[in-house]
Parts: sequence; structure tokens; C-alpha cells
Amino acid sequence: MLSKEDETFVTQRGGKMYLKLILTNRLLDDRRTLQSTLLLQKKKEMEHVQTLLEQKRQKQIRERVTKFEKFLKENDAKRQRANIKAMAERKLTETKEQELQALKAELQTEQVKFQRVVMLIKRHEKYEKYLQSIVDILPPDYLDVNEPHINDILMRHKTLTETNQDLISVVQKNQDEIESLHTKLAALVKEKNDLILVYNSKLGTQQKHLDKLKQDCAYYQQRIEERDNTLMRLLSATKLAIDDLYDRCTRKIARSAEPLDDHVSDSQERSLSEKLHTIQFRVLDLQGMFSH
Repeated sequence: MLSKEDETFVTQRGGKMYLKLILTNRLLDDRRTLQSTLLLQKKKEMEHVQTLLEQKRQKQIRERVTKFEKFLKENDAKRQRANIKAMAERKLTETKEQELQALKAELQTEQVKFQRVVMLIKRHEKYEKYLQSIVDILPPDYLDVNEPHINDILMRHKTLTETNQDLISVVQKNQDEIESLHTKLAALVKEKNDLILVYNSKLGTQQKHLDKLKQDCAYYQQRIEERDNTLMRLLSATKLAIDDLYDRCTRKIARSAEPLDDHVSDSQERSLSEKLHTIQFRVLDLQGMFSH
């Protein structure tokens, strides 16, 4: 809508053309403004779209990079697994090759053994013929079989050989035991002889000691006899002295109270302790008399 000033201006100019021109200009300005606004909106939308596209492109790039890195990791893992598998197969191949070489060597060894066995068979054919001739002439009940063969003779020979070896082992064992017993016996005889020598030496020493003890015993026996003789003489002299003292102590009493024969018989019948008691009593009596 036009303002009052615009209406006044149009009136003053007095022409519709000018008004139309003004209106046209305003329309053009409004259209330009609208176009500018639309252009800015479109630009913003384009920028937004561009941003979204850029984000999407960045996301796609990241996803591609992630997938590529995953692909590289998977390829590395596959390559490592392939390398490990190749190394394992290489080792297995080498092992199999070594086993093959060992089997070839074993085969050659077995072939050599086979050739030796064939040669031994050819060499022992004459022995087989000889054994067969022996079988043909054997008595029917020799091997306890109805139809004897070479194997029966060989088994009999093996049995006899093993029995012979067992007997040899038993004999050797018995000989070893006999030698061991002889050795023990010799050691025991030597030990006993040594003990006899030791005991003889000890016996000689003890005999010398016994002889010395006998000599010492005879010497001490002689000394004891001499001492006993001396003691007997002293004892006899002591008894005589005691009897003499006893006789002196009891002489007055015997003289006044009893005949001499009775006194003598009483002196002989008295014991030594009684005599000593009488002498002691007489000595005490004399001491009392002297003291008074």
C-alpha cells in the first residue's frame, strides 16, 4: 500500500505513468529482494546440502578407509597365516623328505639283509637235505610224534641246547658258590688262627702273671706263717704272763681257802677273760691300798 507522502507526490506530479513507474520499480525492488532472499535461502540450502554431502563424503571416505584398513589387516593376517602354513608345509615336506630318505636307507638295508638271507638259505640247503635224511631214518617213536619233521629235530636240538646251557649255568653257579665258600672258609681259618695266636699270647701273659701270683702267694703265705708263729709265741708268752699274774693275785686267797691242787685245777678251768677280770680287780685293789 502507498503512504500519504507517496500519494501527495503522485498528485503533485500529476500523472499515472509516473505512479505506474514507481509501482513498477517497487515491484522490481520487491522482486529483487525476494530473489535475493530466495537466493540466500537457496545458497544456505546449498551450503547445508554441501555440508551434508561433505559429511557424507567424509563418512564414506572414513568407511572406505576403515574397510581398506580392515582389508589390509585381513590381507596381512592371511599373508601371515599363509606364511605360517607355507613354513609348516615346508617343514612337513622336509620331514617327509627325511623320512623318505630314512625309508630308502632302511629299504636298502632290508634288501641287503634279504640278499644275505637268500644266500644263507642257499648255503644251508645241504643241511636241510641232511636233516631230512635224518628224519627219514628216525625210529617212529623217537620224537613222540607220528610224522616227525625237520622242525621237530630243531626244537629237540633247541631244548637240549637250552638244557645244556642251564646245566652249565648251574655248574658255574655251584663252582662260584664253592669258590666263595672256600674263600670264606680260608678267611674263617685265618681269623681263627689269628684268634688262637692272640689267645695263646694272652694265655702266655696270663700264665706269667699266674706264676708271679703263685710266687707272691707263696711268699705271703710264708710271711703269714712266720707272723702266725710269732703271734703264737707272743700269745703263749702272754697267756703264761696272765696265768702267772692270776696265780700271784689269787695265791693268798687260794692259800687260805683251798688246797693247792684245787687252786691249780681252778686256774686251768678259768677263762682268759675271767683271769683278766680278776687281775684288773686285784690291780684296782692294790691301787686303792696304795692311795690310802
